Amino acid sequence: MAIRPGGVRLDRDGASILVDARTPTLAINRVSFPGVMPATASAAPLGATSLTDLVADWSYLIERNRVWSPSFLGSPSTRR
Repeated sequence: MAIRPGGVRLDRDGASILVDARTPTLAINRVSFPGVMPATASAAPLGATSLTDLVADWSYLIERNRVWSPSFLGSPSTRR
């Protein structure tokens, strides 16, 4: 995933979904790397709203330090 002032791009399963900041309701679906990596059958296109919602959700979690917990490093018996 790439997030820039000009828009958002997600590469997944050989497909790219791009949302330009000037047209935030329009998603552009393309092959990520033509001739290098073919898109797989599981590459379901995401809509512009779904992609921007994913970015907003992860931004919220990252800004509030909710992505990582030191308990991940503990042994399974010490996790709650």
